[in-house]
Amino acid sequence: MRALGTRDYLADAEKQSESAPPLSSGPGWDLVHGELFTFEVPEKRLIAFDALEGYTPGENSLYERVLIPVQSTCGTLLAWAYELKRPAPTCRAEAGRRKRRAESN
Repeated sequence: MRALGTRDYLADAEKQSESAPPLSSGPGWDLVHGELFTFEVPEKRLIAFDALEGYTPGENSLYERVLIPVQSTCGTLLAWAYELKRPAPTCRAEAGRRKRRAESN
């Protein structure tokens, strides 16, 4: 089951304290290295991080806050992460020099 962030920050913080499921290595999951932040009052910090990421629970945002299992030096635990909702563009610039557009007169 996938947990999404809500406007009930206290409930979200409590949900995070539940035991984490085993890590998955199936399709859609990649190994990501990053930093893990912990806070004494996480429900207040979630509001600040949501604002930083431009996420408003229940509204159309570029990201969703999702609860994911994380492997740390203390074992597997649950952590909130911001996941891109829309697929990233798959077009890439070709190697080499950029061509100029033909100017119209």
